[in-house]
Amino acid sequence: MTMRDMVEVRLGSAAPERSLRLFDYQQDDPYIGGFRVGISAEGLDAEFSIVTGQGDGLDEFVADLAADFRGWEGERLWRSLEDTLALAATWRSGGHVRLGWTARRYGRGWCGGPLWSVGVEFILEAGEQLAGLAADLEDFFRSGVPGGDGSA
Repeated sequence: MTMRDMVEVRLGSAAPERSLRLFDYQQDDPYIGGFRVGISAEGLDAEFSIVTGQGDGLDEFVADLAADFRGWEGERLWRSLEDTLALAATWRSGGHVRLGWTARRYGRGWCGGPLWSVGVEFILEAGEQLAGLAADLEDFFRSGVPGGDGSA
């Protein structure tokens, strides 16, 4: 198994039990790639594909959140290329950040509205945990680029 096959990002919580998994990132085209997302919660197990333009800056978005560990006002939002995955971040008292991940699928064309959507939330420590997530995302997106993991 190569490093490209092994790199994934996981978030999880025990109470209530839920998880988010980003895996199988591949970018064979210089501009467009994709990855799989898995969301699990009580009574729900879903996996789906996301189209992305080199990660759409998700790793930088989370790194910026970690850099602002002292907090911010309002909600910060990241969206994937086709708006099929979104991350909403809200700073909370006590040095924590609420991360709300939402996945959706659209009907015929974007204007058709979503066929379905599913979301999961996590609370992370604004410093070390968020910085760790940003580093994991950077490694994840680098792993899917040919030669991005240090291989020729």
